[in-house]
Amino acid sequence: MSYNDRRSVGHHGPLFNESARAASTMPESFRDLAEARVYLDLIMRRQMYFIGTIARTIIKFSYFPPGYEDTATFGSTEDYQSMSSSKVRKQSIEMYKESLRWSGAFGPLLARLSLPITTNMDKITTLTMNIAASSSRACASGILTGLETQYDTQVDIFRLVVAQTTQLLALQEEESRKSDTRSETDTSFVFSFELGVITPLSLVIVKCRDPRIRRDALNLLYKYPRREGVWDSVITAALGRWVINMEEEWEGLNDPWDGVAEIWLPENKRLRGVSVRYDQVHKKVITSGLQFNAREGRWFMRSEEHRCETWRLDEYLGC
Repeated sequence: MSYNDRRSVGHHGPLFNESARAASTMPESFRDLAEARVYLDLIMRRQMYFIGTIARTIIKFSYFPPGYEDTATFGSTEDYQSMSSSKVRKQSIEMYKESLRWSGAFGPLLARLSLPITTNMDKITTLTMNIAASSSRACASGILTGLETQYDTQVDIFRLVVAQTTQLLALQEEESRKSDTRSETDTSFVFSFELGVITPLSLVIVKCRDPRIRRDALNLLYKYPRREGVWDSVITAALGRWVINMEEEWEGLNDPWDGVAEIWLPENKRLRGVSVRYDQVHKKVITSGLQFNAREGRWFMRSEEHRCETWRLDEYLGC
């Protein structure tokens, strides 16, 4: 997509502006979960459009030598100016503040999680919304800089996402057991048309370089297999495992992480533009991402193929 096709990221159209106007009427506290859901949908629709537009430029053009992060450029002058303009940065700040306002208004509902009168279904809904809001805010934190180290400032949010996702999945498992006739030893599988926990966990694995937190997120994908829309937990876990191996197995870390020592990854060792493709014919996953090669002094597109069987719904449902 060319710059002219993409136009300025400040040009979002009527739908984007309508969402912004609606979000500006957000109350100080939500009356119920339904009202909170309406405003969250508006905010995330606007935020994801913004992030998606910016990310296409960053993934394509963020090539720079180690040690020169402050002078990083992102492709053509027009591309870089469109990202660094005061209008774009103002929109980014406004959306971040909107997300914080939503979290503030959602606070009283979130506090009900500990009340005995709160049903499991209300807890699941509450946690799902808070996880979505928190992870999208963390995702937006470093999008304009193009620097992977910027996400290190969001480690507390990443930790919260994993903790709340652990609680959410346990509740879902408890509810599914009530209506599931199979043995407790059978693996439970969840299918949903809506996005839930796979994308937040994927974000944690790829963007959070704390070795404990990202591995906890990876383990949740293994423990609770599921498919949400086009997202498959098995494929996402394969991508996450590959990203961890590529980033942590470099010449500065001769030994695998021992679970004790901390790891800090420099900017030039962190993958960017991470993607995954599933070959259904040959039952394999192709993972890829950009990483700097110090010996060659340039960026390389690293990729790897993995044998990976996704969950087969026909077998699971007995079709």
